[in-house]
Amino acid sequence: FGVVGCYAWGAGVQSIVILNLPVGPISHLVKACLSADLFFTFPIVIYPSVELLEGNEHVQAVMPARGTREEYWTKNVLRA
Repeated sequence: FGVVGCYAWGAGVQSIVILNLPVGPISHLVKACLSADLFFTFPIVIYPSVELLEGNEHVQAVMPARGTREEYWTKNVLRA
């Protein structure tokens, strides 16, 4: 796929696709949409890891009692 693209558009094509867009409002909109996508999908990607850590018996041994204020803040620090 890359070889065909190199033959079609030449060696002047940059490896990061959005850098090939002309500077203007469209390229800024594309970059803003990609940034928003990263911001909103990160919690979806990291959620399973946090759930595994919170369910781990080694982590549970150092967690405060359930329903306490300390548990609330410990979980938030773990998720941060």
